[in-house]
Amino acid sequence: AEDGIRDFCLSRGLGDVYKRQVFDNIYMLLIMIILLNIILGIIIDTFRTLREDEKRFLFDVRNICFICGFDRETLDKASASKNGFIHHIKKDHYMWNYLFYIAYLKTKEMVEFSGIESYVAALIDNEDVSWFPCHRASALKDMKAENDNQKKLDQLLTIKAEQTKLLTHSKNVLDNVKKVESKLAATAPTRATTRTERISSI
Repeated sequence: AEDGIRDFCLSRGLGDVYKRQVFDNIYMLLIMIILLNIILGIIIDTFRTLREDEKRFLFDVRNICFICGFDRETLDKASASKNGFIHHIKKDHYMWNYLFYIAYLKTKEMVEFSGIESYVAALIDNEDVSWFPCHRASALKDMKAENDNQKKLDQLLTIKAEQTKLLTHSKNVLDNVKKVESKLAATAPTRATTRTERISSI
């Protein structure tokens, strides 16, 4: 009867055992390498996704107003100062002021609410953020008013240029009429004399 590795090796030969060991080792190595690559790929891909999400989050924090949603470029263009975006998020739409206002409404007695406070408190209770100035900013209103004024000014300048052209044209027409009248006035006496001569000859 066969028992143990010695009898197994003797009965089947050492060559078969070595082949089997080599096959098992290669098989395990391949399986381990493939599994390790799969696991590492998942880990690396997950970290890459997290890093991209963090970059996107940091970009939004640094370049987009949390309250109104306008980007840095738009607010910098609209502002007369150099750091228009920084001034906007620190003064006009300072997000912590909104949080302080919500905390103020939560701690204040409802009986003491003013009309606006009652309205905003009801919206907060309904988880409605329509009281936030989304896509609205005073700096952009000023810029829009400036643009409107500039458009009106451009229209007025266009009308003025057209009127100047019309005046120049009308002056030229009047000059031509005067020239024709002077020519007619100069030829009128000669025509009159020729008529009188014809009448006298008859």
